[in-house]
This record gives sequence, structure tokens and C-alpha cells, in this order.
Amino acid sequence: MAQTRVFNSKKRRVLRKQIPFMENVSGVMLLAGLAGIGIWVATQGNNYNPEDRDVSLEQLLQASSQEKLYNLPLKPWVEPGTLQTVATPDPGIFPETIFDSEWKMESRIKQFDETNLFEKINGEAEKFLKQGFRSLNYLVLLSRDGNNEIAIELYDQESMGGSMGIFSDHMSGDKIIEQENEVVYFETSVGAIGRKGKYFFRIAGNTESEIIQQKTRQLITAFSQLQEKEHGTPKEFRILNEKMKISPERITYQQDNVFQYDFAKNFWFGQFEADDAGRVFIHQDMSLEQTKILFEKILEEQSYDYQIVEKSDTRVVMFHEYLKNYFVIGYQGTYLFGAENIKNQEQLVQLMENLGQEIGDG
Repeated sequence: MAQTRVFNSKKRRVLRKQIPFMENVSGVMLLAGLAGIGIWVATQGNNYNPEDRDVSLEQLLQASSQEKLYNLPLKPWVEPGTLQTVATPDPGIFPETIFDSEWKMESRIKQFDETNLFEKINGEAEKFLKQGFRSLNYLVLLSRDGNNEIAIELYDQESMGGSMGIFSDHMSGDKIIEQENEVVYFETSVGAIGRKGKYFFRIAGNTESEIIQQKTRQLITAFSQLQEKEHGTPKEFRILNEKMKISPERITYQQDNVFQYDFAKNFWFGQFEADDAGRVFIHQDMSLEQTKILFEKILEEQSYDYQIVEKSDTRVVMFHEYLKNYFVIGYQGTYLFGAENIKNQEQLVQLMENLGQEIGDG
């Protein structure tokens, strides 16, 4: 087999055949200099004399010295003989009662709006924006001993519906919902999550400790003092709470994908008992015509799973053969209302009569 040369067969061309004497000398001197520096560094060790670099005590004591080593910061003027008070931090939107002798602000309050919310909660920003987000105020409290921190996120969701929608997304079956004045919340291992009016808040400490839990409860009490300018409580909420006697912690708001239908939006739900799946719902549309269209759409979709038991022009009762429960839906003016997961048909009829009456009077 013939052998093939891989490399170029031409010999390498040498441009110069000798190194000048001065180049050799400079190379040797450079190496000697580097070796000398290395030896000097190695032999120094802790050989440090403060007098070589520090200002001597005699110089510091000289009254005539013009050299200033430190300039004191300016302080506010205080009239002689008056008591000097410690300035309290500006709480901004937060109630002043969140501060006490044991907790102080670690830094100034940070504010976010629609343009930069993603900087704080990148993965959740879209969810808040869809629910009417207006602003976020972020504050960190530090305990007096410096060992405990509590981060507070206070969201302005523009309306009660917006805050309830976000709060509903955070709830699950194992959460115990509590209420203090107008604040509805549930506790976590390191804080709490809740809402009041148009505000939604999250409280998170850095540890699971009693001092964090105590401060969390105090913050919840303080949040009941949040000031807000609202256009009144939504009629749907008032009907469920005041007329139907449903506790606020069992009233929820869902903005999108109601009944898992992308065309159904902005529904209010009221659950009579915490351990009962049965609940009533109310929705207000822009016009009677749009209410009728939504009524027909929901009725068409539900008919794939439910059998129609009773039907009139404005009301339909349906029964699920497998789940053995009832679903009823009707409309009155611009309001669409009904109930789901109801076991007793007589209860269903009474609920619809009560809802219709309260909607008409509300």
C-alpha cells in the first residue's frame, strides 16, 4: 500500500539563524528581576510597620494641623433646650401601626406598576395584570435583634373583584379561611395571605417562629385600617353576603374560564358550608341580549354532561346521572344566576326563588 504524507513536504523556512547578544542579556535581566521580586515577597511575611503608613499620634494631636481626616455629616437644627425626637419612617400606603418598638423598616418602600411588575414577580405578573392590577408596594421589616425579617407585598387590584380573584387563586381545600373585621385571610407556616377590599397582601417571614406569627397577626389587624376609595361594594357580593347570608370568607370571584369555558367570565360564587360542594353563582352582563347569549352557550355546553329536568324560557334545571347532583341556571334582566352541585331538588327551587327576589330588590 502506498504511503501518503499528511504534512507538507516542504521544509520550514528559518527567517533568522542567530539571536542577538543584547536580546540574550535583556532576557536574562528580566528573569533575574522577576526572581528577585519573588524572593522579596517571600521574605517579607508579616514584616509590617504601621508607622510607615499611618498618621502619627503627634500629628493627630496638633491643633494647628489643617488636615481633616473625617467630615461629620450635617444634622438638622434643634433649638437649645428642646427635646429631640426620632424621625419616624414614612409608611406610605401602609398603616402606621405596622411599626412598633420591636420591628423597623429594613429599607425604603419599593413600588411597582404595570410596566415593571415582572421585575418583582416575573412568573406571576400576567396573572395579577389580568385581575386589574394597579400597583404593588413592597416592604421588609427587620426585628430589633436583627434575626427575623418579614417581607410584605401589598397589591392594589383596583376593585374588590380583582383582589378576590387573586385570593381565590391562592386558596385550596386544606386552607382554613379566617376573618378579622374586613380582612379575609389564611395563615401559612411563615406568614399569611389575604385581602381587604381592593387590596391583596402576602406576608412572608424568613423563619417559622413564634415572633413571626405574632407579628403576622398584628399586621393583619393593621391591614383592616387600609384606606381605599372604592365605588361601593359590588352588588353581587352584597347579595351573596347580606341577602343570602353567606360568610365573606366563602365568597369567591372568578374572572376567567368559569365552569372551564373560555367564554364565561366575571362570576361571583357563594358556598354555604365549607365542607359542602354546593354553591350559588351570580354574573352581570352589559345588556339583556348578551345575558341571553351567555345563557344559551352555558346551557348548550352543560347539556353534554347533564340531562334537562325542567325548562322554561328563563330557567333550566339539569341533573347529572353519575354525580347525582343538580345544576340550575337562569337569567333576570342583565343578571345570570344559578347553583351547582346541589343534591336536593327542593333546595334548588328555593335557592333560585331567593336569588331572583334578591336580584330584583338588590
